[in-house]
Amino acid sequence: MIATEIIHHLKRKTVGRKASLALKIDISKAYNRVDWGFLKGMLMRLGFADKWIHWMMMCVTSVNYSVLVNSDSVGPIELGRGLRQGDPLYPYLFILISEGLTTLIKSSVARGDIHGIQICRGAPSVSHLLFADDCFLFCRANISEVHHIMKLLDLYAKAAGQEINMSKSEVFFSRNLSTPAQEDLAKVVGVRHVLGTGNYLGLPSLIGRSKKETFSFIKDRIWKRVNSWRGRSLSKAGKETMIKSVLQAILTYIMSVFLLPDGVIDEIEKMINSFWWGGGANSKGIRWMSWDKLTCLKAEGGLGFRGFKAFNMAMVAKQGWFIMSNPQALVSRIFKARYFPRTSFFDATLGYNPSFVWRGVCKAREVLTLVCRWSIGDGSNIKVMNEPWLRGTREGCLSGPQVQGAYNITVKDLLLPNTKQWNMRTLRDLFDVTVTKDILQVPLVEDVMVDRLVWKEEHHGSYSVRSGYRIWRKARKRNGGVAVDGNWNSLWQISAPSRMIGMFYSGVWKQFPLGGQQDAKSVIMDICRKEDRNIAGRVAVMIEGLCGRIEMIGFGIKRRKKLLNSWSPPPSGLFKCNVDEGFNRQLGTTNRGWCLRDDHGDFVVAGTAWDGGTLSILEAEALALKEAIQEGRLVRVQVLLASKVSNSAFIACIQAEEAKACFIVVGSDSVWAMKALGLVFPVFALVSMG
Repeated sequence: MIATEIIHHLKRKTVGRKASLALKIDISKAYNRVDWGFLKGMLMRLGFADKWIHWMMMCVTSVNYSVLVNSDSVGPIELGRGLRQGDPLYPYLFILISEGLTTLIKSSVARGDIHGIQICRGAPSVSHLLFADDCFLFCRANISEVHHIMKLLDLYAKAAGQEINMSKSEVFFSRNLSTPAQEDLAKVVGVRHVLGTGNYLGLPSLIGRSKKETFSFIKDRIWKRVNSWRGRSLSKAGKETMIKSVLQAILTYIMSVFLLPDGVIDEIEKMINSFWWGGGANSKGIRWMSWDKLTCLKAEGGLGFRGFKAFNMAMVAKQGWFIMSNPQALVSRIFKARYFPRTSFFDATLGYNPSFVWRGVCKAREVLTLVCRWSIGDGSNIKVMNEPWLRGTREGCLSGPQVQGAYNITVKDLLLPNTKQWNMRTLRDLFDVTVTKDILQVPLVEDVMVDRLVWKEEHHGSYSVRSGYRIWRKARKRNGGVAVDGNWNSLWQISAPSRMIGMFYSGVWKQFPLGGQQDAKSVIMDICRKEDRNIAGRVAVMIEGLCGRIEMIGFGIKRRKKLLNSWSPPPSGLFKCNVDEGFNRQLGTTNRGWCLRDDHGDFVVAGTAWDGGTLSILEAEALALKEAIQEGRLVRVQVLLASKVSNSAFIACIQAEEAKACFIVVGSDSVWAMKALGLVFPVFALVSMG
């Protein structure tokens, strides 16, 4: 994202006396040429322990090869340099080696020998972008800085054993430098002068006017995969696996940065849809269902294929979430200085001549506004208007119009000074009774000290692509999206192989006749819903055999034992604590309680409390768990670990100095509440168990 934004800045920079350039360096055989002595020296300078350095150098220097010459083994051949490609450890070691070049560039920038690129006033200066062997260097387009850059590269190459391949390197200039000057500087550097910088980290760094042409390489990649599979005799289950595990994965990386044009996505979906319904090498087949129906969840009547437009929105929305949640990150500082220097991310506009990346982030911001809200700390970073911080309304924002004074204040101005309570006088002066009631439902927790954005769909409060995809699809469905009626879970839960379940699914959409005038969907759905899952599975086998696809076969089915949700006592000598919560909608309060019992089920100690405002279930459980731990601390106990002991319970072991112990048992979702308690009680440590 940073590289794309800088290249876009160079492209649109047409005025000014100080021109800039971007130098893309190609390192020839970067991994094979690494000098082992330089690697060891870098590890020592970075402060790694001697024992750890010894281990790393043993892994690097113990490599040897053998080759076959006329069917005879020759070797072993001992190496004297280089890192073995394919080892998951070596890319990280190469990044540590690149720190040498980073240090040289930073020292030169500090002395003023070279100057990085600043895309706008207030933005940080960027002099280089390095990741493994992909290098981007930025400086002013003049002879002195170009010569200094080349000296740094030559020094680094000699020390680290690298070789800069100038014939494959490229340079891109800002447009305020004349064409003859650009050609002269390119000859001085000894690299190709290009109008675009190709790809960086596998993605295009310059997006031109023709977006279809820029992203055509994705269609070519998918088309090659599909053509290589057309000659194979794949069942529907096999095609489903190929689409979900291979074709959909090709788009994941590029969709995490760019919001692809609708035309490109439509063509990709047509190719995948043709492969799904196709019957042979050149046959497209009959498309019994639209692609939109196939992308519905299996519980909704689809096949769970990925809706690429919704998935693309959810992926790019994660970049927007990162910009909001990490304001000190380099990418966040650059985008804020360029597009919203005096406002918040939610109030930002496209601005003048925005980059293609920022257009996508602004569009995907719609996903974040659906269920994102603020968790109130001191309230200084939360604007009262146009930002989601309420709990009583659907979008979480105050609806206008309001009095003029409400548009220029923060939530901190609605609180009493030096305390975390609502200022009733200020609320009555600014808002009517309905809005005041919504504000009073927002809980003010003393332990939350800093304003923080929370994604309501995840227990940990952070955005995830999975929940964003689900929320965006629901929003589209409310606005007239495709939905398939019926209870489909019973069909997918029958005891039969995947291809036979797919046969049943095909029968629902009348792809084979059942005889007479019977409706295929009603007959099959009745079988799945009313009969035992084993009987329905045998019917699926029979239908598959009658259709002439396979011979009838028998298979055994293991029944799942039903789990009973009943209280079970802890082991002898231990205690168990349960927590629960309740809500009083009329009074606007949240009640909670906890109860400790021994291994005989006898009552030991308990506690209850209530708070004003409407807390969520997890928040109420977290506070109840906090009070239980506080009660345990009074008898000098300490939380040791947490582990999973049953189908839906997590336990926290509390051990006292007198060699006594107890267990705190909470609902399965409350493991996130237990993680939150680690911020309140430093002695609490959660160990995740697989």
